[in-house]
Amino acid sequence: MKHWRYLGILSSLGTIVLWLILNFNNPYNSASPSNDVLIRTGAFLLAPAFVAVIGSIIRKRFIMLIAYFWSLPLSVYLAMTPSIFKYL
Repeated sequence: MKHWRYLGILSSLGTIVLWLILNFNNPYNSASPSNDVLIRTGAFLLAPAFVAVIGSIIRKRFIMLIAYFWSLPLSVYLAMTPSIFKYL
């Protein structure tokens, strides 16, 4: 079970790194992100990733479940749009 804990921490940290890269060094858009974009994506992708890291470290499944349901609406929306995200 120890391996699953490390996988959860690693995947959450990977999400945080991807959020930083795609918001501040986006290869698809040269414009800097607006505050509105940073707040919305941070609230639905970055914050649940931090909650998931904390839940993995202290081994609380309920916290992991909160992070899952918190990020679910935006994840489903991105999966349903006709963009690169539909192939994930």
